[in-house]
Amino acid sequence: MLALLFTNLLSLEYLRENPWTLLVFGFQIWMLVDAVRQREWVWALFILVGWGFAALWYYFYVYRAAPSATRGFELPGAHSRRRIKELQAQIHQLDKAHHHSQLGDIYFQQGKLDLAETSYRAALERDAQDLDTRAHLGQCLLRLKRPAEARPLLEGVVAENPKHEYGYSLMALAEDLTALGEKEAAMNIW
Repeated sequence: MLALLFTNLLSLEYLRENPWTLLVFGFQIWMLVDAVRQREWVWALFILVGWGFAALWYYFYVYRAAPSATRGFELPGAHSRRRIKELQAQIHQLDKAHHHSQLGDIYFQQGKLDLAETSYRAALERDAQDLDTRAHLGQCLLRLKRPAEARPLLEGVVAENPKHEYGYSLMALAEDLTALGEKEAAMNIW
């Protein structure tokens, strides 16, 4: 089958009659190279054997699902649809504060700040003392251009633990004070 395919691809008449074949072949090579780079050996074998279909399947299940580089402040947790579904199911069944907080972290990392705020506030309703949730909600409000609401949260976290998240909370407080126009106080924190 592969020999016939390569023979047909080398024939210019065949390519003129079936231009889609070249497109599918190029896509298959692209997915094969990615599978080899990711050390997905089983997928690479399927892509070689399954003309076009395996490459398309690999694209939707592996290639597209790979996480993209995050912007700016990085929070722990995978930001895949599967993880979001897991957390939503756990929230539905258990309704724990840390599940809401983890869901907020994922939404924050994806840039869905309104959903992140909702999740963080739900987590704070269940556990108002959690430092991580308060710091992350403060970060979220700061990114939503609401520094006045973020200030008490960030000040409380920094008062309890100035080195929280390796100083990210302290930097967020300085950023918050700068947004509020208190440049001297922000410089003292930096």
